[in-house]
Amino acid sequence: MLRSHENESDLTCRMPSELYHGRALSTVLYSLIGAPLREEIRQHYPAQTRWVCGRPLPDWQRPLLWSDAQCIRFIESAWLGLHLGIYVINGLLYDGQVFNPLSFLVIDGQQRLHALERYIHDEFPVFGHRWSALSAVEQRRFQNIPFACAETSIRDDRLLREVYDRLNFSGTPHTEQDRASTKE
Repeated sequence: MLRSHENESDLTCRMPSELYHGRALSTVLYSLIGAPLREEIRQHYPAQTRWVCGRPLPDWQRPLLWSDAQCIRFIESAWLGLHLGIYVINGLLYDGQVFNPLSFLVIDGQQRLHALERYIHDEFPVFGHRWSALSAVEQRRFQNIPFACAETSIRDDRLLREVYDRLNFSGTPHTEQDRASTKE
């Protein structure tokens, strides 16, 4: 039986506070590949050199590594209706006077977003068809595919780096022998 404490100060929390208070956004691919927000964002980053889907990448993020085959496989997964995972951005940080340079940074999902961008720019075919060869109906269908986003509101670069590290260095990489399709 649980006892209620008359004095809440008797309760102590031994677990740390949340690293960030994010929010989940239900988005579709159109919000990444067709959104007019790009130029609005770019004006705040005149010296920024690395971008993906119209959003800035922090300089401490790893370079692009996915091969063409990995990009194609990701886009095929989108067409097949498979869950695409999530991408993580740091939302707009604006106090009415000052635009925080950590706004809109892509914290996780760079490889997937770049694959989308490459596909839309006709850099490779998927299922034998390049983006520009698709009908308007097919393009709209693709643009309406769900792709979840988590948005943070972190104003501290050190903390953003920690979130990035935790999101990207917590799992064990799979090997070729781990493929389900190669097992009988």
